[in-house]
Amino acid sequence: MSGADSWSWFVGLATLDVIQRVGHFPGPNEKVTSRWQETAPGGPATNAALACAALGGGVRLGTGLGRQAVGSTIRGLLEDGGLPLDDWAPDSAVPALSSIILTEGTGDRAIISSDATGMDLGAPQTAPPLEHCTALLLDGHHPRIARWAADLARDAGVRVVLDAGRWKPVMAELLPLADDVICSADFRIPGTSGRRASMDAILESGATRVAVTDGADPISWMERRPGSARPASGTITVETVAAVDTLGAGDVFHGAYVNAISHRHLGFERALEFAAGIAAVKVGLLGQREWIRALSGIGRGSWQQDLRDSTFHPPKTGY
Repeated sequence: MSGADSWSWFVGLATLDVIQRVGHFPGPNEKVTSRWQETAPGGPATNAALACAALGGGVRLGTGLGRQAVGSTIRGLLEDGGLPLDDWAPDSAVPALSSIILTEGTGDRAIISSDATGMDLGAPQTAPPLEHCTALLLDGHHPRIARWAADLARDAGVRVVLDAGRWKPVMAELLPLADDVICSADFRIPGTSGRRASMDAILESGATRVAVTDGADPISWMERRPGSARPASGTITVETVAAVDTLGAGDVFHGAYVNAISHRHLGFERALEFAAGIAAVKVGLLGQREWIRALSGIGRGSWQQDLRDSTFHPPKTGY
């Protein structure tokens, strides 16, 4: 299989993000003037797909949009960016409109969104041919679609990556189907106490690899390896950068990780290092257009130097 033919499948949530950047978070009944604004497609799987595509990987996004105003706007933005997609929602469906506040100086964000709660989508009747598909990323939204896609991927020998941002009931069904589970620091398997116990439980459920990201703190990882009774484990240091915009940083990490394993053919630890470097680039830039532009300049053979250069260049955002 040639790298040019391979592609990655992203299945999950798409939202329309309305983003405002302010000098301080408003208090009760306070009105503040935005210093910067952007409207962009969002959602974990969508942001991950955009990041993977920007880094030079073939991708396809499966989600629910519909044909009403919000869904049509998301579709237009994604199609303008050249992202192939499958819309499994009826025309009458309305995806989430996410309201996001970014705080200047810290890059922190506050998000109000209905996520996928407004849609109850069943498993699609058709799927894209999985020939040359090397990885599937699931974010756990649209549960019946997630289970359907995971089953298809497993049957086709496609590597399944699970974005475990927070516990959802469907995770109990997806974890046994996942090869790689990338968790946030807050993710816990119910009934476990502490990060290590949760990671152990994930491996016991059937996954081969698990990692936990924790913002600027080190990434923890564990991997079951053939011939070894106990999983290998370790940590990876995260590059410290001045945070300008943390919105979607974890999603970008996941997209970069998929790009690393599917299109750059990196091993587990190297893939995590690559994804951490890409997330650092994203955090130092304001807005989706800027991080897509920056990621598009990161090559394959010289990506380490590209990351060093990108991370420490001043953000060209004009704010």
